[in-house]
Amino acid sequence: MVLIKLRMRSIRQSGNVVNKRAEAQSTKIDVLIAQLQAKESKKIAEAAKNDSYAMKKIAMVTIVFLPGTYFAALFAMPTLKWDQPNTITSRFWIYWIFTLPVTFIVFILLDLQNERVFYPWLKDKFDILFLQREQRVRQRVRRQHLDRSSNV
Repeated sequence: MVLIKLRMRSIRQSGNVVNKRAEAQSTKIDVLIAQLQAKESKKIAEAAKNDSYAMKKIAMVTIVFLPGTYFAALFAMPTLKWDQPNTITSRFWIYWIFTLPVTFIVFILLDLQNERVFYPWLKDKFDILFLQREQRVRQRVRRQHLDRSSNV
């Protein structure tokens, strides 16, 4: 009888060990799967970053040429005379007077929309101005609060 009890206890302990091993293996498999998913996510993120970089290049080229194309079509003026010795006419400067400022304005607007990536110094100046303004407003509110407290 004692032998049977010992055998039963041994079987239970073996079952517990097998159960713990299975749990450990399951945990290990979960960890390996998570690592594989992380590697795949990293590859996807890198591919998305490369695609984003390429799209930004395409957008920059478009921004450079779009204002000039627009004004060339808008004016539709013959600024180049290919059959004459002076190919560029005297009014070609009008094209540049409109095109260059608009191109720079488009770049500035794009930069402002994209959190001032190209002009971080401008962001710093704006941050300083806003902080100074916020401090002045807080001081004014404190003074008003103190004036109200002293009048009561």
